[in-house]
Amino acid sequence: ALDDIEFRDCGLEELPVCNSAEFTCKNGRCINAEDVCDLVDNCWDGSDENDCDQHAVNIGCYYEVPGNTAALPEKLGDFTNQHNASLACARLTLQKGYQAFGLQNGGVCYSGPNAHLDYAKFGVSYACVNGKGGYHANDVYMFGQDGSCNFEHGTCVWNSTTDLVWVRHHGPSNPPYTGPPTDHTLGSAAGFYMLLNSSAGTPGQVGILQSHNLATTGPLCAVSFWYNMKGSGIGKLQVYVTDDAGQAELWSQDGPSGNGWRYAGIFVGEKHEANITFVGTLGSNSNGDIALDDIHFSRCGAEATNLYLLGEQGEDCDEVCAKKSMLCSDNIVTNNK
Repeated sequence: ALDDIEFRDCGLEELPVCNSAEFTCKNGRCINAEDVCDLVDNCWDGSDENDCDQHAVNIGCYYEVPGNTAALPEKLGDFTNQHNASLACARLTLQKGYQAFGLQNGGVCYSGPNAHLDYAKFGVSYACVNGKGGYHANDVYMFGQDGSCNFEHGTCVWNSTTDLVWVRHHGPSNPPYTGPPTDHTLGSAAGFYMLLNSSAGTPGQVGILQSHNLATTGPLCAVSFWYNMKGSGIGKLQVYVTDDAGQAELWSQDGPSGNGWRYAGIFVGEKHEANITFVGTLGSNSNGDIALDDIHFSRCGAEATNLYLLGEQGEDCDEVCAKKSMLCSDNIVTNNK
C-alpha cells in the first residue's frame, strides 16, 4: 500500500537576479562585484575572469570634438563614481567587439567601431587626469597583442622550442584515456587548445611552450590559464618567468589534476625583458597528455602602475594597491573546480 505521496522542490530552480553591487556569472550565480578579475574563479565557471581589462593599455590623452564627427562617438556608460572605470569600460567595449575605448570627464566611457583608427584625429590633449580623461579629452585605451590567446585562430605569440612539440589540437587526443575531449574556450570538440602528446615522446622528456618577449611589465602583471592533466601517466607542468635577472619558477602541478579543465592565476610582477615559459615533463606512460587553453595576460603593460586590483584597497598604498586579504599571502592563486 502507498499513502501520502508528496512532491517537494521539484520545479526548475529560478536563477537569482543580481543586484547592482553584484556581478552576474555566466552560470547565473551572483558574486560581489569586487571579486571580478582578481585571479580567483569565484563564479566556478571562469566567467568572472574572462574579458578583463588585461589587454587594454593606456596609449595617451587625445582631444575630442563632441557630435557626429567625434573620434569616439558611442557612449557606452558612465563610471565616474567607480575607481575601476577602465575595467568596466573595457568589458563593455569587448562585448561590442570594438578594439579601443576612451574615458572622458572622469570616467565616462566612449568607443566605436573605428575607435582604434580615429582616436587621434583631433590631436593630443593635456587635459586628462588620473587615466579617466578630462573635459573634451579622452584617455584612450587600446587592446593589444600581449600574449593572451585562446588558440582558436592560431598560436598567437606562443612557440614550441623543443623536439617534443606542443601542438595546436582539437577534439580528443590518442589514446582516449588521457587529454581533454573538448577545448575550454568553446567547450567543443571543434575548439582548439595546445597539447603536449605523451605518445610523441619518452618518459622524462620535456616540451617547452614559450611566449614572446614582454619587454617591461608593470608591478601588477599576472598570467592566468586553464590546464588539463588527466591520466595514469601524467608527469609535471611548470611555469617559469625569465628576465634579465634570471629564471624563477612561478607555479607547478605534479601528477594528475583530475577530470576537466582547471584554472590557475599567477602574479608575475615587475620584470624587464621577460617571457613566460610552460614546461611539460612526460610521465611514466603514454596516458599522460598535458593540455593548455585560454592564456591571459593581465595588467602587464608598464603603464599599469596606477591601476588598482578590484576590491578593498590595502593600507599605505603608493599608486599600486591590492586587497587586504591578499597581503602576506602566496603569489599564486589556484582554483580547481
